Amino acid sequence: ALSTMAAPVAGGVFRSACRLLGAQRRWHTIRSSQNKLLERAEVSTAKNFGADNTDRVRLRGPGTSTGHVKLRQVTALVRDSARGRDFQGGWSAFKGAPEPDAALFDAVLGLCARALWYTRAWEVWRSMPPDWRSVMSYSTMIDMAARCRKPHEAEHLFKEMREARLEPNIITYTSLIKAFGASGQADKALAAFEEMRPTLVDASTQGRQIAYQVIMAACAREGDYATTRRFFVEMGEEGVPVDRGHYHSLLAACARSCDAEIAEQVFAFMLEAGLTPDVQSYTALTSCVRNDLQRCKALREEMRQAGLEPNDSFFQEQLEAHVLAGDAAGARTIVVESRGGLERLKSRKVAGLLRQLQMM
Repeated sequence: ALSTMAAPVAGGVFRSACRLLGAQRRWHTIRSSQNKLLERAEVSTAKNFGADNTDRVRLRGPGTSTGHVKLRQVTALVRDSARGRDFQGGWSAFKGAPEPDAALFDAVLGLCARALWYTRAWEVWRSMPPDWRSVMSYSTMIDMAARCRKPHEAEHLFKEMREARLEPNIITYTSLIKAFGASGQADKALAAFEEMRPTLVDASTQGRQIAYQVIMAACAREGDYATTRRFFVEMGEEGVPVDRGHYHSLLAACARSCDAEIAEQVFAFMLEAGLTPDVQSYTALTSCVRNDLQRCKALREEMRQAGLEPNDSFFQEQLEAHVLAGDAAGARTIVVESRGGLERLKSRKVAGLLRQLQMM
């Protein structure tokens, strides 16, 4: 029955699909907001990826570890520093090591990726002997390129990895898909996902969840709800558990066109699935219903009753709803209540909304 469904989803069709699963300035500002929602959804899904390290262990190359106790200690220190976000401490430990081995190079690449030290990561990469570059090394660099919005470099690294006869794993592919998705190259993201499919068979549950999250996010950025939903349904058919991040991608796919009706259905079925909305959930739904000020106000009240504190992104969506409704007083109240948070976002969307507010 799923294969015969029309791609655009009406209320009844969406309900059926969900039950199967377990129960141009304005354009630029909307797209910018949509991208931020998706980035947070990806982070939410990938947050504990390291906890189940089945996939990551498979990425480790043999390297040429010296077995020296001191080097092992430094490597452990760098990894602990990365996890504890003591990036400078980990970097100093690496720089103090006399002769880094493959394991230490991988550890400091991971640290640079967490710290988003793009230049330092490439400094380490160029000093690393080519034959020490493992699947893990390449995966880390591709992820770095994705997070820094450099899809061409991610693609080049992937090609170089293949030329070195290293087989990409699910982490490599998800990083590549993320790079394409973040840069609006959904066609390349879809092609990479199809190439990745054989690796999903033996991947951990969490790895499969993240794989679907990044491809759904790539499609949602284009406002392609039909394709985003197709992967959502496929997850259920493949027995992959759905989490909040996947629902957030569905909501983000509705945001560009302000498809409030479907967005409300997505939100309702997320609740039916037993998933508790967080601030990001309310932020995503607010973006979809921004043309309905009363609904946006009601969502804020729901958050308050749930004990959730608005963040800067939520205030941004609320500000837009007030500006669109011509409610200057309400918009100014939002600015005050954000306590400078809107300015801290440094987004073009906020800047445009504040300019409109000044003219109201």
